[in-house]
Amino acid sequence: MGGYSDPVGRGKFWMFGGLAGAFLLLGACGDSASPPRPGVDSGRAAETEPQEVDFLVNPLLSPTRIEVTVLRESDSSAVAGVDVHVIWRKGDYDLGRLNGTTDGNGFFPCPIHPRSYVHSILVDPTQDTAPAGVMVKEIWEEGRVGSFEVKVAPASKVTGTLVDVDGNPASFQPVQAWFKERWETEGEAPPLPDLIGKTNAEGGFMLSGFPRGAFTVSAEGEGQVAVQRAGGFLDKDEILAGLELQIAPGQLVVGEVHGSETGPLNEALVIAGEPGRRGDYRPTSHERLFHYPAAQVVVRSGGDGAFELPLVPEGRAWNLNVRHPAHQDWYGKIEADQSFVKVEVLAGILLEGKVLDPEGNPVKKVQARLFSGQGRSARTYKPGIFRFRGLSPDPAAVLMLHLPGHRLVTLFPFEIPHPGSMVEFVLQISVPLQGRVVDAAGEPVAGATVVVQALSLPGVDDPSFFPAPHPEQVFSLDRVVTEEDGRFAIPDLRDVDYRVSAEGRDGGRSTPVVVRPGSDPISLQFP
Repeated sequence: MGGYSDPVGRGKFWMFGGLAGAFLLLGACGDSASPPRPGVDSGRAAETEPQEVDFLVNPLLSPTRIEVTVLRESDSSAVAGVDVHVIWRKGDYDLGRLNGTTDGNGFFPCPIHPRSYVHSILVDPTQDTAPAGVMVKEIWEEGRVGSFEVKVAPASKVTGTLVDVDGNPASFQPVQAWFKERWETEGEAPPLPDLIGKTNAEGGFMLSGFPRGAFTVSAEGEGQVAVQRAGGFLDKDEILAGLELQIAPGQLVVGEVHGSETGPLNEALVIAGEPGRRGDYRPTSHERLFHYPAAQVVVRSGGDGAFELPLVPEGRAWNLNVRHPAHQDWYGKIEADQSFVKVEVLAGILLEGKVLDPEGNPVKKVQARLFSGQGRSARTYKPGIFRFRGLSPDPAAVLMLHLPGHRLVTLFPFEIPHPGSMVEFVLQISVPLQGRVVDAAGEPVAGATVVVQALSLPGVDDPSFFPAPHPEQVFSLDRVVTEEDGRFAIPDLRDVDYRVSAEGRDGGRSTPVVVRPGSDPISLQFP
């Protein structure tokens, strides 16, 4: 099924700034040659000068260092030959990582520049072990020597096949994997893969070194793009077989973005992908393995409004979305085999609002959330004003406002553009919803989670039909944890009825109570 794939994206290199002048950092710990020393050209023997110790070559001689030992969690045996990275920072700009490899005893000593902030220690995956790490988050003082053990779990593996559009095996083609969910690999700046490999002559592949968690696997080839990827969730020390990847010929699509009144637009966000891709999770015979369509492409236009979409699958239509802060969102299509597209976006609508306290004074730092096509957020500044730019007409948007100590404001339907030049909102002081959680014997219950659910929302008869997340959830006001005496208080809720219940640490639930904020304290009792 092909060989083990080496981890990538964590190669041996240094990133450093001004620290280099104080502490020579060249290559990985212990793998750098000392710089040549200038010779002496004179008629007499040169005086012997004291020789500086190269701590990179002899890290155990460094008086300030970290000693890392990598062990298997199953039997505490040493893991030899695994790459280790010590992540450090010094000052505002000097940061990087110190790289090295464990010896036969799983040991890696690494010199640290005094007063550096050591963030963490990372251990790469191997064919047999999963990646691991420990957090340090300490300033490493001069003369300090510290030891850390990193326990690594057995690696999980995936196996599968790669075929072309005709179903033929795709031999000797690159395969990549990420320790991430699919959408984390499809952004504007996609991360480097965590593992890479190559198919064998029959198109088969095996990737090893996965930790427990989400994963995504894709493939590529010269002029080819993956039109079926795979991913899901791996358990620890698991072998997941049956991945089916497919590649197809791709073509370059170029385009331009123009504003209806401004000409070429710089920094427009261009998102292209297969129709229906967000809900396209194709089930397989394994409940934790899915097949996905081609990854979406996210780029930005340049100063001349131009953009490029590399390797759009041939013979397939793709959806295209263009966004710009001062313009309305644009939605359209790239037709099958279309190689050029020109987009003209309309000037966006500006929504301005002013927030006042009960005395009519402007209020700053109010959080504003607008749900119209996509969620947007803003804050009021000193005059109490917030702004949302680049909006499209929407007769049924949702607007929410929140300032601690005041009632939530929720408006639906909220019309865009809104009549008038600026909308004013007056906040009201909030009153808490209070109570106590007790057990069957009437004793207070600490650490119980109290959950509130609104029984009414503006513009809808049934809250389940509200077209946005409930405002209590948006601003994290829908739950609290009881104190040692079992008491709780939930602030800033709207002046409506709420269904309130408690959930215990053991999974028990209280009988729900319906109450309005400002009422007498309630009692929630576990059976």
